[in-house]
Amino acid sequence: MVLHRIEPTHSESQATRHRPLVALAPVALLAVTYPAFRGADAVFGDAVGGQLAWFVGMSVYWAVWGLAFSVWVLGRRRTWDLIRPRRATPQALGHVALFTALAAAVRFLVPGMEYTKATTGAAVLLAISPFANGVFEELFWRGVFLATFSGNLWLRVVWPSVMFGLWHLVPASISPEGPHVAMVIGPTLMGLYLAWLSKRTGTIWWAILAHTLGGLVMIS
Repeated sequence: MVLHRIEPTHSESQATRHRPLVALAPVALLAVTYPAFRGADAVFGDAVGGQLAWFVGMSVYWAVWGLAFSVWVLGRRRTWDLIRPRRATPQALGHVALFTALAAAVRFLVPGMEYTKATTGAAVLLAISPFANGVFEELFWRGVFLATFSGNLWLRVVWPSVMFGLWHLVPASISPEGPHVAMVIGPTLMGLYLAWLSKRTGTIWWAILAHTLGGLVMIS
């Protein structure tokens, strides 16, 4: 695999100006999305097999943090540069395949990881999530931190990965099964791997692809 060193650009310089805000963004994200999920649950309850409240909460998360905040920090040009499709290489495809295989192992070997699909509508809403998560979560949790803290391992990789794991307690708060430790540990490890992959390849495209395929496996 050809490694790419991420050179500073005008948009990246723009991202670095927002360092204090970006560093605190995961805390703000939890503070904003928790009431959004709880409020959606109070309004929609068990509608569409209980998935509508979850989907509304996720939509707030995707729109506000995955899209609006990320593009504001990165700028449109840098955003596109991070997410645009790249030419496939055996090494990159191998990393994607490994991640997908690990997701399958978690899905089928760890108890309690299956998703409930009570109705057709619930299944449709759930099926949208791997694609939205693949783009918007990678743009925020990997892209924003990669561009803003390129030379700082702690703030580029460790901090966002740990908070990415903790974030999963928010949607779990309205799940019938409730939160459990696997919802934190699994995403944290996933975040570490995808952050490493993004830094290694100089793009989040392969992380997007791996995340999307892994998500499809998880909801199967």
